[in-house]
Amino acid sequence: MRHISPKKKRQFLLLILYQLIVGYISLKLNFNAPYYLLVSWGLPSLFFLYKIHINRHQYILEALLWSIPGSVLIDWIGHYSKAWSYWDNPLFASTGISILGIPFESFLWGSLFWIFYVLVYEYFFDENRASNFNSKEKFLALGFMIIGLVTVIVIRLLQPDIPFFYIYILLLLMFLTAICLAQYRELVPRVLKFGFVVLILGLQVEYFSLKLSLWFFPDGDFLQRIIFFGHSVPIEELLAWLIAPAAIAAIHEVFADNHQ
Repeated sequence: MRHISPKKKRQFLLLILYQLIVGYISLKLNFNAPYYLLVSWGLPSLFFLYKIHINRHQYILEALLWSIPGSVLIDWIGHYSKAWSYWDNPLFASTGISILGIPFESFLWGSLFWIFYVLVYEYFFDENRASNFNSKEKFLALGFMIIGLVTVIVIRLLQPDIPFFYIYILLLLMFLTAICLAQYRELVPRVLKFGFVVLILGLQVEYFSLKLSLWFFPDGDFLQRIIFFGHSVPIEELLAWLIAPAAIAAIHEVFADNHQ
């Protein structure tokens, strides 16, 4: 965080402390997924939206247009392939509301995940803000939605086996990050630094989510299982907290920001 002001560094440390505090409060009160997601990602996102005065509605629209197809494609296939398992968990799918067979909480998770990491990136790592969710990004997001729906329909019809789905998704995100940054190589150090710095935030969420039993990994094919604070998780799960935020920052910077 060499290029971040001392004030922003202190604020980032406060964000880490905040995640710890709300995590332990969530454990004491046995929060389900919506409550935990709202206090861990939702409230900080509202703070950053308040502090960032440019095109606030654009951040929300961008998050929805990317996270909804992401839930349709990635979450649905992940559940189908047994890469993860939480849709039948009443602590995760607590509202009983589903869309296209996907729990409402999945869409909430994806939307808050996207907007939280974009706002953290903008607030701490990008001093040259010029958010402009342009028509090209909208077209890509809607295209992603169509691809997701078609893919789900095909999988429902053919019922294929999809081994090692989690690592395929991570490789896809790495590929998208590389493609996005190919023409803007000056952004590579910042995006990579962002991914490594916010890893601590992701691992905090992973720890408290596992302690709250919001998700688990009983089946599926993985590269390697490791013990994470007493819980057996695939190594892909921990890598995702590094790779996914970096991919989000790259996509946002190239399509909705000013490449600076």
